[in-house]
Amino acid sequence: DTTYAHPKHTFPPQDQVITACVEGCRKLLGGNYDPQGQRRLVPLNWLIAVGSYLIGKERIILAIAVAFDLLIYADSRKRSILRLLDWPELEDRLTDDPLLTPLHLVSMSLLGKKKLADYMDSFNGRFTHILGIRPTGWTFDNSKEEPEDSFTLSMPKIEGNSGVWPVPYSEHSSYRELDEFLRAISFHQMIPTVDNWSDTILDSRRNNSSNLLAQWASRRTNKRTY
Repeated sequence: DTTYAHPKHTFPPQDQVITACVEGCRKLLGGNYDPQGQRRLVPLNWLIAVGSYLIGKERIILAIAVAFDLLIYADSRKRSILRLLDWPELEDRLTDDPLLTPLHLVSMSLLGKKKLADYMDSFNGRFTHILGIRPTGWTFDNSKEEPEDSFTLSMPKIEGNSGVWPVPYSEHSSYRELDEFLRAISFHQMIPTVDNWSDTILDSRRNNSSNLLAQWASRRTNKRTY
């Protein structure tokens, strides 16, 4: 899977991004107390919408749900897909009532400020503000080749009652993971499965010094191949 076969796509590991998302939500939404004096980490007037594709991104929304002890709303089609995962911890938190929880799993196509605001308004005043979390590796550009431990996840600027928070999370391997894998094994041939290279970095007709395929191929050894 060569989706991110470019050094600039060296984004942080999933666990690090998940922790940053949870802590970010805590800073933005936390610290309120209800009249009974019990700490309410997510005010009920906020709606957190986590984007997903047909499948994927479940670890982020589950971590937020566990951290704040929330149910997760998803529509009937999404719930039927999630139940196929045989993931009890996730399934136990699913609800078919969007008004029972401020944590919703939504389509990535919904993650625009106007669409998010319209989605929130569809609940007739139940929520007053909405934060859309957009998890995708394409939001992170490490062109400066900063070290992994320097990663910070800045909170989005909320204008009006809606905001979108891009976070560098993907189910695909980042460039560093691809590179480490190909350094660790010997191979006869590498066949890229995803062609997302708009530049020349994998074009063998260009300077080999910028050809990742050639660089990886040069690391082949006489060890047993797999």
